[in-house]
Amino acid sequence: MRKIEYRHVLKPSVEFLEQCGHLMLDSGEMADFLGVPKSVMTQLASTDRVPCPCRLGLGTCFRWSVLELLEWVEAGCPRRRKWIELRGRSGRYYT
Repeated sequence: MRKIEYRHVLKPSVEFLEQCGHLMLDSGEMADFLGVPKSVMTQLASTDRVPCPCRLGLGTCFRWSVLELLEWVEAGCPRRRKWIELRGRSGRYYT
């Protein structure tokens, strides 16, 4: 299997979460929190590097929980599968 090389290093900013004043982050705010360009968020979500977002309503409105992100950072920003093992659930996926 080919080794995956990541071009973007995640640098989560707890200060950003404290200053944003929201309980849920959209993809732009999530990109600012992680210190990556907004265009990279889809790649990060699809490569299992961040917790799953929550789906709000019946449409395609996805948001990340600030409380879950704070716990995720405290746990050392593990990959999604490990995060689900540690926490028991993440976003729209439940174990």
